[in-house]
Amino acid sequence: INEPLAIVNKVKELLTKEDYDYQTKEKKFATYWQTVSKIEIENIIYETIRFPGGLSSWLSNILSIGIEYKPWYEYEYDEDEVKIVCEKIEKINSKFETRDYQIEAALASLNNFRSLIYSGVGTGKSSIMSIVCKVLNNSKILILNNNNFILQQIYDRLKSVGLNSISWEKGEEPDYTKQIVILNTAGSDSRLNRQDEKYLNFLKNDVNTIIYDE
Repeated sequence: INEPLAIVNKVKELLTKEDYDYQTKEKKFATYWQTVSKIEIENIIYETIRFPGGLSSWLSNILSIGIEYKPWYEYEYDEDEVKIVCEKIEKINSKFETRDYQIEAALASLNNFRSLIYSGVGTGKSSIMSIVCKVLNNSKILILNNNNFILQQIYDRLKSVGLNSISWEKGEEPDYTKQIVILNTAGSDSRLNRQDEKYLNFLKNDVNTIIYDE
């Protein structure tokens, strides 16, 4: 988002969700936005933030801001298609157990909301990601996370379900010819800030799906 600070702050407010932790009996806040860059020029603050793309239309309607859309040709996946993919995964990896809610989340990600899965640690978000990537086997996918250790876990998880065309190596230049490119978020932001031609072309012309894991 690249809008005046008042709108940026309103977006932050709208994308901050209050939860109640029944174990600690305390309120906590989940934020669905992240600051990409912030700079002050002549006493004016300019800030760029990142948020799930599936929320764009909702935010646009509330705040009356324009959106630049990348053309997207929809295909509606059904439950049977996803279940067939899950069966294939379980044949490759006998330890992979699919739950009904994971199939539901994968379908939501593929068809409807497409961008945001909110769930606790250990509830199977990586499995949902693996299912989505396996279903989108012929699409170019970019996966982002701030932590290289987690990125390595994602790489290992995707390999375990039979996905082999993956570019991931800490500190190495991505191989944009691969089906899945795994990249540290800081590395992505750095390439965007310096207008890296290869990365910009990859985003504009090749990528069909971006998965931001946090």
